[in-house]
Amino acid sequence: MNTGSPSFMRRMNKRIVFDIIKQKKVISKPELCEITNLKPPTMNSIVDNLLADGLIVCVGKGESNSQGGPRPNLYSLNGKGRYFIGLDINGKGILGVIMSINSEIAATAQRQDVAYRDQEHLTQLILEIVNELLAKAGVGMEKLGRVGISVAALVNIERGIIVSVPESLFNNYAIIEALSPHIKAGIYVDNDINMIALGQRLLVDELRKLNNVVCIGIRDGMGLSIIIDGKVYRGKDGLSGNVQGISHAESEHAMLERVRAYLKANRGRMEHYAGLDIDRMTVQDMYEAVKNDEEIAGVVNESFVQIGQLAAMMEQLLGPDGIIFAGEIFNYNKMFFKTIVEASQMSPTFKPMPQTDFYEVPLARNTIACCAALNTINEFYRLDNIIS
Repeated sequence: MNTGSPSFMRRMNKRIVFDIIKQKKVISKPELCEITNLKPPTMNSIVDNLLADGLIVCVGKGESNSQGGPRPNLYSLNGKGRYFIGLDINGKGILGVIMSINSEIAATAQRQDVAYRDQEHLTQLILEIVNELLAKAGVGMEKLGRVGISVAALVNIERGIIVSVPESLFNNYAIIEALSPHIKAGIYVDNDINMIALGQRLLVDELRKLNNVVCIGIRDGMGLSIIIDGKVYRGKDGLSGNVQGISHAESEHAMLERVRAYLKANRGRMEHYAGLDIDRMTVQDMYEAVKNDEEIAGVVNESFVQIGQLAAMMEQLLGPDGIIFAGEIFNYNKMFFKTIVEASQMSPTFKPMPQTDFYEVPLARNTIACCAALNTINEFYRLDNIIS
């Protein structure tokens, strides 16, 4: 790339001006010229180009200058200029959101309790949700900026392939190749824990300031995201973060098995569970139990002792600025996060590292889909969609 060429400089100036408008919310051309040191003819061309692309809009008139000249036009991000879809694909189904370029949710959609048949079926479901979201938001495919897909699996993001997933029929699923003929926008796919880590850093000011972060995600399985110098560390073939089989890696299903075993062993004295088919007990049943039953919460809490010890290992190995713990289960009992902190400090591997802070992220129903959408917006800002 010739970084000194006129075309490159035009693209970079356009990107700089767009970023300033995004940051300032509302701004005039004279103010943009003052900040960038660009001349008015150059600024006129850039602003006209952004207006033509539908990325910004004129929102009114500003104040006259001290010489009493004409009132300048004011410009802002066009909230309806581009839309971004985030999808959360997991073992329970698919959740989707569509956001405007200013990160406002325009619509949601879902397919829950899905019995996936094969890769073609998953492709069909994704396309159904994408089209449903566009229809609900009243948006055509031409205004779709990007689609971000979070998958509870190991993902090679460079090749756009789901490499490994508990539902083995999706192994080596070339998801981007399958969707690209139907979705006329960029597609970004990553595993769910990376999506959470990156998305939370965009949402939470305190996390945005941290350069080196570990995110431990507790869902159907357990996953790990490692961010070094603000970027995801992906390791060989992009497959870092696989903690399955590692001691102390406790998923929701491991917790559920603890509860089932405990209830079977104590069936005689726990009368309020007498009518329950323990083998059919779901993760959602477990959530309700830990919210309402201290004894069951204590059983599940043993899993969080293990997670705390895993956190201590990560702390010693990586020395991050912070560790994020994300899971829906944190919505149901505040004891669990406290246990993680205490268990990490009591772990035999623990050595005090005062720069490491722990952060709790209770996942709501659409948190991961929102993180996927936010990450696609962030990617859109960074890519040639803006500076072409």
